[in-house]
Amino acid sequence: MPDMDFYITDDDRMELFDYVTNNDGIFVPNLWYDKPEAIKIQFKTELIKCIEEIEIVFYVISPRFQIEPLMFCRFEKDDEKCDAKSCNCAMQGFQTEQEPLTYERHANKKGQHEGKYYIQQRRGGPYIDLSFYRGYADDAPIKFKCTRISHYPSHTHYDDFELYERFPLSKELKTYYGLIGKFLKSKCRQVTATNGKKYWVSKTLTEENVVRIDDTVDTSVSGHNSYNVIQACKLKSTIQNNSGTFTDPRDGKTYRTVKIGEQVWLAENLAYEYGKNKCYDNDPENCRKYGRLYYWEDAVNAVPSGWHLPSKEEWTAFTGGESTLGIVLKAASGWACGGNGVDVYGFSALPGGHGWYDGSFIGIGEYACWWTASEYESSCAYYLIMYNGREGAHFNGTFKTRCLHSVRCVKDCS
Repeated sequence: MPDMDFYITDDDRMELFDYVTNNDGIFVPNLWYDKPEAIKIQFKTELIKCIEEIEIVFYVISPRFQIEPLMFCRFEKDDEKCDAKSCNCAMQGFQTEQEPLTYERHANKKGQHEGKYYIQQRRGGPYIDLSFYRGYADDAPIKFKCTRISHYPSHTHYDDFELYERFPLSKELKTYYGLIGKFLKSKCRQVTATNGKKYWVSKTLTEENVVRIDDTVDTSVSGHNSYNVIQACKLKSTIQNNSGTFTDPRDGKTYRTVKIGEQVWLAENLAYEYGKNKCYDNDPENCRKYGRLYYWEDAVNAVPSGWHLPSKEEWTAFTGGESTLGIVLKAASGWACGGNGVDVYGFSALPGGHGWYDGSFIGIGEYACWWTASEYESSCAYYLIMYNGREGAHFNGTFKTRCLHSVRCVKDCS
């Protein structure tokens, strides 16, 4: 069941809302909550308000496929801390007296979320995701907002950090997911843009919404500020070809490399088999495309001799910071909803998603996570995360033994 992208109008989205709610579906916004009780989107006006205020994900649940109630986690500390208390969990349902919608879910002030609850994506449910992206770049192949439908391939019953039980994708969830996809396709026609790619576009949109490709500007970069895209393209035109190759003597695999400033980086994610590494969805084809996913300690030890895991400072030194890191480093294709980059240096960052200690995976096509060498509190380390719909990237912290992330290597100074 692949993720699906649709370029549809707000009227189409309202019809989708009617279709889902008329088929026993409930829209639940991915927000911070004051207590472990979620908001149901009951009216189109609420849905419109959510979409206008933020780029938002909705969880779609239904008694047709739901196995367990919603599960919430209470956040006790700052985003970059990973105290075990940050995952105190509770299973509750919906607000009996619904409070007004608030949009703190994507705010980024330190301590602002302390004591608040969020829905645990990988526990309870299961859910179907509907991601509504707010905007688009003027020079994107499809000049319209993207709606993405995705799902978690399994449901996990969760008791505590060490006790869990996974359930495979159910026939009921697969059927419901297919109904939503079929409905959206009925509202769209498939068009081929001038970059040769096929897109599902609302039947009400004209051919003017499918733009021509300008050889001087990478028009696959959707959802980003056009000025930043053009500046990145200009920077790319000044970069000399500093590409090369490196063959790992341990397994004979050859990687592309690129020199950025005084640093030499692998231009692909590491794919060396070491420790408890995994392929996304346990599919070897994903390892070939995105590299392997590692726990932090395995990531440190899997790096070939003469190379090292980059620090936070090394990740950002050559671009001047995090604000446009996504545009600069993301590959020119392969990101969901046209959220590609300019790939200024040939770094070719791809959205390989990440894995969890319980065996689940999430995010392929939408975002990428790479470990850094920077540690804190002995049991935690920072990683860089890059999303399809955002220009920049940022660092988060997590337990070294909870997540499996991708690895990029930097050559040691001679």
